[in-house]
Amino acid sequence: MKVLQQLKSGLVASCQPVDDSPMDRPEIVAAMAQAAVAGGAAGLRIEGIENLRATRPLVRVPIIGIVKRDLSDSPVRITVTVEDARALIAA
Repeated sequence: MKVLQQLKSGLVASCQPVDDSPMDRPEIVAAMAQAAVAGGAAGLRIEGIENLRATRPLVRVPIIGIVKRDLSDSPVRITVTVEDARALIAA
C-alpha cells in the first residue's frame, strides 16, 4: 500500500528511448530518470533489465519495470514471459 500512496495523484514518467537510438544506453536512461525525479515525477517506468539495473540505485521513487518483446505467436508485447518477470524482480 505504501507504493500506491507514493504514486497517488503523481506523475509516472516513462523513460524509454527509441531502440538503437543514440540515447539507448543504460547510463542515459538512468540520467533521464534522475531528471524526471528531480522535476517531480512520483514514479518511473523503465524498459529493459540493464536500464532498470542502471536506474534503481540512483532514485528513491517506485519503478515499474517492463520488458518489451515482439513475438510472432503472442499479441502480448510487455513482459511476455515468466522469465522476463523473474529477471525484472532480480534487477
